[in-house]
Parts: sequence; C-alpha cells; structure tokens
Amino acid sequence: MSGRPRRVVFALFPGCEILDVAGPLQAFHEAAACGVPYEIGYAAATPALVTAQGLTLAALPPFPEVGPDDRVFVPGFALGTGRPPASLARWVRDASRAGAQVC
Repeated sequence: MSGRPRRVVFALFPGCEILDVAGPLQAFHEAAACGVPYEIGYAAATPALVTAQGLTLAALPPFPEVGPDDRVFVPGFALGTGRPPASLARWVRDASRAGAQVC
C-alpha cells in the first residue's frame, strides 16, 4: 500500500439499494474513526440520483481513476427496475483492470 490512506469509493447509480451503501459505509466510517487509514468517497455518472427507496443523493463527483490501493463498492439494485448504467459497468471493469478491489 502507498503512503496515503486506502480509498474506498462507493459507486452510486439511480435505483441502487440504500442499505447496500449504508451498511458497508457505516463499517468503514467506524474503522476510520478508530484509526484505520480509510478515505471514504462516493462517485456517480450523474451529479444527482434517486435510490430505489426514493432518497435523492446530490453533489456526487464523477467516477475517479482508481488503482491497486483502492476498494470499489457497487451496491445492488432493485429487481425489475432496469439495469445500472453502462458507464458504471465500464468504470467497474476499468477499475478491476487497474487493480482495484471490486466488491
């Protein structure tokens, strides 16, 4: 691992399941509060989106470049609501190829 904290990026998209974000987010947040070097971030293809439960998330940055020291979390989506955006699938594929751990 490099000298910087390990980055954890939550890859968000319209229709994502909020519990799939909130559960892992809480675990990494608590670990960081206890001194584990995690830098938690969020990213999406659009600056705002609505989750499967109707919660609007805004001020989201675009998908960043990631590498071997990074973890990428992709939440699930509500069945029957379509598919996550193609841009997300491309970014996750590229993140994996760059050595990021994709969860």
